[in-house]
Amino acid sequence: MNRLPESAIEKDHSLETATENASVALMEHRWHWTLDESHVGRVSVTEYARQVGRSQSIIFTYAHGYEIYSHGTINPTEARARAGMSAETQAATAAVAEARGVQFRYAQQEFGSEARAIRETARQRAEEKGTSTVDEIPQAAAITYRRQHAERERDEQRATRTPLRYIEIEARLNDAQRALVKAIQASESVDLSREDRELLSQTLDNVKRLVVIADRAIVDAYDTSWRGEFHLMEGGLAS
Repeated sequence: MNRLPESAIEKDHSLETATENASVALMEHRWHWTLDESHVGRVSVTEYARQVGRSQSIIFTYAHGYEIYSHGTINPTEARARAGMSAETQAATAAVAEARGVQFRYAQQEFGSEARAIRETARQRAEEKGTSTVDEIPQAAAITYRRQHAERERDEQRATRTPLRYIEIEARLNDAQRALVKAIQASESVDLSREDRELLSQTLDNVKRLVVIADRAIVDAYDTSWRGEFHLMEGGLAS
């Protein structure tokens, strides 16, 4: 494997630093001319955006991002990412980033649904307890990830059990098929009385009902309406 020369590595670092410095400078510049209250010549974000030919959202993201960046220890990219968020969304996204061990921006891009779920859980807890959503974010995140962990463990356990249960179900269905084949073979050329045929007909009706119930129970995982009928039949057959 070829190794980069030290000069290439140093240039990458210097260009990265230059890009970041330029980004911070642009953030500060846009903040100074829009949100810097000490600057008497500042204009509104809308007016600045109109004059420089950029969207209001971009100008606000950079200007407000600088305010966040200048008061914290985060990088410019994360500051801009936070700039367009509410305090609740920021806290939820930060919780996701910490739990998953990823950068804030990556958490925002890839795990937004998790952040929203955490924020919603925090809001519900805040309403019940009379606290603030932001205060409830850490506990809401802990609840969310404990639930995910439990669901993952359950799915893993189910995955290990499923092949064995499939084999068991298939074996019992094959037994039922073979039993029916033998019953048909046994009935050939047999002169049964009318009473015997009526009794066997009742048994066949039960078998048909069980086949319908088995079809619903095995094929449709979301259909549970068969259980009541099955338990009635199960009790009757057992007695």
